[in-house]
Amino acid sequence: MKAYYLDPKKFPKQKKNLILLYGSTGIFLVIATIIMNRSGQLVGTQLFVLPLMLLFIAYSSYRAIKQRKQFWDEYKLEIGEKVLVQNQPRYPELRINSEDINSIVENKFGLVISTTKYNNLLGITKDLPDADYLEVKEILQDWLDQNQSTES
Repeated sequence: MKAYYLDPKKFPKQKKNLILLYGSTGIFLVIATIIMNRSGQLVGTQLFVLPLMLLFIAYSSYRAIKQRKQFWDEYKLEIGEKVLVQNQPRYPELRINSEDINSIVENKFGLVISTTKYNNLLGITKDLPDADYLEVKEILQDWLDQNQSTES
């Protein structure tokens, strides 16, 4: 079996996206608080909630980045002779036999694999190294072509 891992060079973009998401939420919260304070809707004790909310957003951002890093470090996709195996943190191992694949759709995030039992069962991200992603795509397409030729 050959193993594929996520590209460490692509992690900073993920981290940046999380920081932007949580940062924009924090900025929106501050702006909303300022507007409500100017209109007299907030009193002193309610203003105390703003720093707590900002701390909560900062903590949530930290946890999200930490979880994404763990996912990045522990994700593994393996392809054997006739089987695909995906392992990722906090999820059970997923095995797909090559003859069960009946559809592969590529979107802007990667490949989505459907089997005879389940639609959209597995997503394979484009966050693999580019050469590995193309290799996986080619292998899976070969499996799909073999399955479709045996059906005919």
